[in-house]
Amino acid sequence: MHLRIGIVALVALALASQRPNLFAAQDPLIKFYGVSSDSCGVWTADSADRTSLRAQVQKWWVLGFVSGASTILATDNNVAIAETDVPGIEGWITKYCSDHPLDKIATATMKLVGELRARASKPR
Repeated sequence: MHLRIGIVALVALALASQRPNLFAAQDPLIKFYGVSSDSCGVWTADSADRTSLRAQVQKWWVLGFVSGASTILATDNNVAIAETDVPGIEGWITKYCSDHPLDKIATATMKLVGELRARASKPR
């Protein structure tokens, strides 16, 4: 399952990195599978506890996508993303989803990757 998540994330990001509009939610070339089609409202409804099976699957999907994005960006494009940790990723997604409950978890995750790319490119 982890391999499948990684492959989906890698393929999606490879396609997205070749297109000027990374965050095109309706782009017919980008396909997501699994809990990515859940709305942010589903993520936030489970945010108080985040221990349910669904919340754990959502978290691992997001972590797999971010890890896959980091791998593709680094190996194919020599682009880094900022370092963070699991609570930071979960917190960012939770805040984004609270502010955008109608967006999909996949959209929130792509926005997070964009934010991490931007932070990595800022001079220190």
